[in-house]
Amino acid sequence: LSFLALECLDGSTYSLLMQGKLFATAVFSITIMRTSLNFRQWRALLTLMVAVIQITDQTKPQKGSNEMSAVFVKGLIFTFGNVTISGFSTVVMEKLFKNKSGSLNLWEQNCQLA
Repeated sequence: LSFLALECLDGSTYSLLMQGKLFATAVFSITIMRTSLNFRQWRALLTLMVAVIQITDQTKPQKGSNEMSAVFVKGLIFTFGNVTISGFSTVVMEKLFKNKSGSLNLWEQNCQLA
């Protein structure tokens, strides 16, 4: 998905949108692992997302070009998919590593990562 998104977006917009991975990881961590965030952490995540939205709004194509707007939206969709999958996989891997019931040795954990 990264390569598809980079075909539709410039590199700076893509790297800025990928900062949403922090927010996605936090949301999946709360829902899957039942962690909690304090007020300062929520405020930091909200500030990050507001900054990403504002800067992305400034970098979108002008209203005169419908074809460029469609390509930009397609890039946003690919990037959103990438962010979501990456955040989900990060939390699932963390949950697997913290799972004490299936005590895996170091070699078995390395095979899981491969």
